[in-house]
Amino acid sequence: MSLGGYIKSKIFLVNFGIAVIVFFLLFWLTSYFIDIYTSHNQEIKVPKLINLKPQEAQKILDEFSLTLEVVDSVYLTNFKKGVIVEQTPDTGNLIKENRKIFVTINALTKEKIKMPDLVGSSIRQAITDAETYGLRIGKKRYVPDFAMNYVLRQFLNGKEIKPGTIIPKNSYIDLEIGKGLNNGESTTTPNLLGISLQHANNKAKSAFLSISGIYYDKTVITKNDTMEAVVIKQNPKPNNNIVMGSFIDVWLSKDKTLIMEIENDTTDLLYNNEDEETDL
Repeated sequence: MSLGGYIKSKIFLVNFGIAVIVFFLLFWLTSYFIDIYTSHNQEIKVPKLINLKPQEAQKILDEFSLTLEVVDSVYLTNFKKGVIVEQTPDTGNLIKENRKIFVTINALTKEKIKMPDLVGSSIRQAITDAETYGLRIGKKRYVPDFAMNYVLRQFLNGKEIKPGTIIPKNSYIDLEIGKGLNNGESTTTPNLLGISLQHANNKAKSAFLSISGIYYDKTVITKNDTMEAVVIKQNPKPNNNIVMGSFIDVWLSKDKTLIMEIENDTTDLLYNNEDEETDL
């Protein structure tokens, strides 16, 4: 039998028909099982998890064969502590089962950071640095000072705060800023006699003055001596009217009895500038 005759024969047509049926049957079965395996057309609408605690949210997700995964935490005052504040995918999105829902929770306590040193920075730089550390600038108080538009002191809750102090993130930091000096604006020199150098610096700043020359007598030898020394002489003297931003020179000694002697000019002491090489 020729090829043309075989193709036209009943046997070929029957076999060809069976082959076509088997092909479409296999195609249908393959598509059917693929649909079952991939959950085709069986999508789940993501439930709302915001304001729920993670364990509460997971119970809901268990009903849809979904899994919860905490990826981050923040501290927000407008949410309860420990609840979900953000979710991905968002509420109402369609996903398939066995997928993960990623969430961010509200922290139980405020995140802590180290206070940066903003003193000496321009106000613009101080704002940038504060934001970098997750802080906010609160009140700005301007005082007469040569350092116009530069930060002189930094405060938290009304108290001066030192760099490196551990504080809550997002705290408001108040700044004291120099506003320059007006010509002829004067102040009164404070009495610095009998107090430490640190205390003297603070009193001078309060009067919008600065301590410039610092001199120690022969009683001050070691670093501990400098901590115990007190001002026994100052120039200008206390209660003088001088221009704001002026400088005061101070002399220090461990011997407090020299205060009256210096005031009466009855003794002659040998003083060393603080920059001189000493055994400190």
